[in-house]
Amino acid sequence: MKALRFLTLQQKAIALILAFAAVILMEFLFIRFAQNRVDQHQAQLELTHLGLLNAHKLSSEVTLFLHGEKNKVNDVVAIMDREDALLKILKEGGRPEGSTKMLQPVSRLSGITLGQLIENWEAYKKSALILSTNEIWKDSVIAPSLKIETDTVQSEPVTQKIINPSVAHAGTLITGQWITFSGRFSSLLTDLHEDKSQSEASLNLILTTSFMLDILLMVGLFIVFRQKIIKPLNDIHKSAISRSAVDNPSQDEMGQVATGLNQILGQLSHASSFVQSIGDGNLEVAYAENGNQSVKDSLAISLISMQAKLKVMNEEEQKRKWANEGLTKFVEILRTSDDNLHTLGDRIVSTLIQYTRSNQGGLYVLNDEDPNTKFLELISLYAFNTKKFEKQKLRLGEGLVGQAFLEKETIYIKEIPEDYIRISSGLGESNPKAILVVPLKVDTDVYGLVELASFQAYYPHEIEFVQKLGETLASTLASVKTNQRNKRLLEDSKMATESMRSQEEEMRQNMEELTATQEEMARKERDYLLKIKELEEKIRNTTPGDDWAVASEMERHLKINLETLKITQEVLSKKA
Repeated sequence: MKALRFLTLQQKAIALILAFAAVILMEFLFIRFAQNRVDQHQAQLELTHLGLLNAHKLSSEVTLFLHGEKNKVNDVVAIMDREDALLKILKEGGRPEGSTKMLQPVSRLSGITLGQLIENWEAYKKSALILSTNEIWKDSVIAPSLKIETDTVQSEPVTQKIINPSVAHAGTLITGQWITFSGRFSSLLTDLHEDKSQSEASLNLILTTSFMLDILLMVGLFIVFRQKIIKPLNDIHKSAISRSAVDNPSQDEMGQVATGLNQILGQLSHASSFVQSIGDGNLEVAYAENGNQSVKDSLAISLISMQAKLKVMNEEEQKRKWANEGLTKFVEILRTSDDNLHTLGDRIVSTLIQYTRSNQGGLYVLNDEDPNTKFLELISLYAFNTKKFEKQKLRLGEGLVGQAFLEKETIYIKEIPEDYIRISSGLGESNPKAILVVPLKVDTDVYGLVELASFQAYYPHEIEFVQKLGETLASTLASVKTNQRNKRLLEDSKMATESMRSQEEEMRQNMEELTATQEEMARKERDYLLKIKELEEKIRNTTPGDDWAVASEMERHLKINLETLKITQEVLSKKA
């Protein structure tokens, strides 16, 4: 028992498990043995019942022979063979026909009864065999005399002679043998039932003993579990609640847990102030040194790592907040702006310069009014050298701006050529440290670019902010350009409408004049026709002479005038 005190809980648990497994295995073997005995006795009983049934079949065949009925001798022999096989299995053991289970021989007490049964069976079988193979029964039902000789009933020659008995004597003899034989079967069944009852009683005793032993083992395991685990756990629980050290920890795993708890409690006292400072928002506080290096390597490292992650998260949150506030500011500018690109560009560039700590900036917009001569137009600038930007139009692909337009990607450089740009003030001038060119695009369409210059390098979140802002500015520029284009189209449409209205009025007046002229010419045409008709009548009614010549000449002139009027009318109709 003293040796067990120095074992760990794991070793003690393994020893208990092995002991419990050994007990369970022994119980299983005893139960299996007892159950097998019960099954053997049950199978022997079933086989005995089957032998008794087979004997009844043979008795029925013998009874038919005694009454003179002719039956097949092969059936009787087959019944006898089956009965021999069943009795042999009961005596010596074996596997019954149609079964996969091996049977053991019957017990010693049942074996005595079985031996007597086999002796009676041999006598009955001999008599039944003699009756079934006697030639006398084949000719008549009742014979005056009976003479039977047999030499091969068993493996050794046996001769039995019955000389001149009556049929009644033969029936009495075999009937008496059957009564003795069947009685032995009843005795064997009784003995087998007693054997089965004893086996079942043994099985029940083993089950009861195993159950009680298992209960005792479980009670013992519970006591050990309570003493070695529950009680130390309660002590550790009380110490954890009260934050006091565990007294006299043991040498096993529970003692190691108690020792670890004592270390944690000491560690918490050093870590509480650090966590409190972090909770108050002081992310720059330093973790207090502790004399226990292992404590420092566990909780201290975790808390310092947490502090570093919180710093990163705080910085990321500040960046997101800065970006969101900037986007909100520019959205407000875009929302309150008018459709003047230059005014909008000035507000965007000046605000962007201030928000990104830049020193100079410019806004370029794509001018695609003429599809054949597209160019980038500088619409707004802030603090740029005017000499550098006297040229306010750039071809696509010209310089960094034009290249960024073609590549549709952001260009960020920190090595600036001496003659590229200089930032000047009243105190002097110098080259910038960083140039940022961001295309203003929606999907793959670029509507303009923003160029920024600064004495300081841009942070990644600032570049990302300008890129996100570029999408919003691109949408706004596209909308403003569309509005301006629509406005110009509307003005052109109004001017075209006014021109069409004046032309329509002029055409209407011309139509009225043409209509009046046509009506006048139609009237004159009717008058000319009437006059011509009157002159023709006068000519026909007047004798030829001078007057007739004058009238003919007048008629000719009138016809000429009439033709002239028709031609004029046709011309006017075509114009109308």
